[in-house]
Amino acid sequence: FIGSVAEIDHILSATVNEKQSLVIFARRFDPEVLTTISYNNRRGTFKVLPIIVPYDADSANVLKDIAVICNSTVISSLLGQLVTSVTFDELPTIDSLKAEHNLVHMENEHTTDSVRSYVENLRELLQRDDNSISHTFINRRIRCMSNRLINIRISDVNTRRVLSTDRSVRLINQALKRGI
Repeated sequence: FIGSVAEIDHILSATVNEKQSLVIFARRFDPEVLTTISYNNRRGTFKVLPIIVPYDADSANVLKDIAVICNSTVISSLLGQLVTSVTFDELPTIDSLKAEHNLVHMENEHTTDSVRSYVENLRELLQRDDNSISHTFINRRIRCMSNRLINIRISDVNTRRVLSTDRSVRLINQALKRGI
């Protein structure tokens, strides 16, 4: 959860300085964070894409799968990690990312071996597990990954909420500045 702009300000500033695009995957973003990112994207200050990965049965392990394709780890407050302690230089890079509606397609040739190993571990888990429900989820995860790419389906509802929140905050700001 990215709760405030201050948590990622150092990363956003580095994105501007390095002239790099950035994608942030998180379970949730505070509306202020989304508004700030949206405003700066429109101004051309930077290119940052916030992607909300919901926490449900289908996407419970998606962040882990993304981390594997990026040769990275998931930053989790449950493990005592904070986004504020991550530097821009520590962030992983990938070869390509395409985001359309509710599908994200990531490709990274540099992680072919680690992804292959990860998929093999998932297949071994399938053989050890007798639960048909977990078989369904694990098979879905394996189908989404190949040696160097991953396809992720993400709910489209959040995008509408982001745009609605952004519009609402802008209207409130205008009303405060100029009156109604």
